[in-house]
Amino acid sequence: MTPLDLVELLEGALSTPPNKERVELFLAALEGGEYTQCSGTQRAPNLFNPQQPWRYCALGVATKVALDNGLLEGMGEVSEYALTLYDSGVLEPLVADWYGFNSLDPILAKDEDGNWDSVSSFNDDGKDFRWIAQAGRARWLKDQGSDG
Repeated sequence: MTPLDLVELLEGALSTPPNKERVELFLAALEGGEYTQCSGTQRAPNLFNPQQPWRYCALGVATKVALDNGLLEGMGEVSEYALTLYDSGVLEPLVADWYGFNSLDPILAKDEDGNWDSVSSFNDDGKDFRWIAQAGRARWLKDQGSDG
């Protein structure tokens, strides 16, 4: 059993399912073509396209979607705080909790070697947003019967 297999086992035993409506917003955003993908950081300047000033990794898209859909609603003046949500290579606890993820880098699927791996690992290993969204649907929305 690998460490990620153990994480998967514990994740299933200790958590409630993620919020499917919010996860759907995230996965639809990955599939929507609005975001330019980057790796190694949640958000990076997009110097080549002034119409899209930022590039995002999959977790950065998750953060952006949460912010755009009320993550900080009712918390008063939070604009400076909102900018810090992109500072880490993983989700901030507030963002992970908004989705109902029990990990700051949610376990997504098995890799080519059969080991469980995370959203950021697949993103940084070159899987595109569509692939990540399809894997997310299979993992988190499987009872909705979506085949991508």
